[in-house]
Amino acid sequence: MRRGAQRAAGALSLLAHQQAAGLGATAAAWGWAAPAAAAAAAAAAARGRAAAAARPVSSLASVIAAEQGKTRLQGYLPSGFILNNTQVEGPVLCLPEMWLLWDAPALAALDMAALPVLDLMAPPPEVLVVGCGARLRRLPEELMRQLRGRGIAVEVLDTRNAISYFNFLNDEGRIVVGALLPVGEDGGGGPE
Repeated sequence: MRRGAQRAAGALSLLAHQQAAGLGATAAAWGWAAPAAAAAAAAAAARGRAAAAARPVSSLASVIAAEQGKTRLQGYLPSGFILNNTQVEGPVLCLPEMWLLWDAPALAALDMAALPVLDLMAPPPEVLVVGCGARLRRLPEELMRQLRGRGIAVEVLDTRNAISYFNFLNDEGRIVVGALLPVGEDGGGGPE
């Protein structure tokens, strides 16, 4: 009798597993009746699958998904930057979701013609973060006037701080552009 009870328990366990996996038709084909315990196990398994599907994605996965496509300045070198795990030599223009190599003039000669990306962005950027190299420099007054006229706020910083500020604004979801000179460049003169 003991063996009969083990076989019955094994059959119920197999039936509950099959129904939980959606294999109830196999059990019916073998002529097994679904006892109440097996039906309850199948219902519990279905509730578990529904609850798992309704759970939010893990926080790490959601962070990775949110970061995909974002420009991330990870570091700087004397002659360039590390952007999205790529070492880049020379000045760069960083947009929220892409970056470009930039043929930057000296800061004293910087004008709207050197920043054509500002005209191409829709919606226009809220903030232009300028990294001047190792030292802080002033931008030409004409450029500042034109940017203010377009409603673009300008933050002029040394490149080390400009990197952090760009990343902060970009992480907030702001529409930001970084115009960054490497720390090894002096910014081309001009007033400090």
